Amino acid sequence: DPTTIDSKWVTVTIEPIRSLLSSVSLKRIKDEPHLFEIALIKQERLAVMKLGEEEIERIISLEKWI
Repeated sequence: DPTTIDSKWVTVTIEPIRSLLSSVSLKRIKDEPHLFEIALIKQERLAVMKLGEEEIERIISLEKWI
């Protein structure tokens, strides 16, 4: 974050690839056993988190269940 000297504060620039067909609720993500270990489940107040390719694909697959 350019407004602070604290190295714990960072900025992240993201750009969407595409919109999901439908939203995927936090409840649906929590119900998915393959996503049990992601940071969103452990720390629900995250704005941005790192996901692996498999986790991204799993969340994208959940849009079709709505």
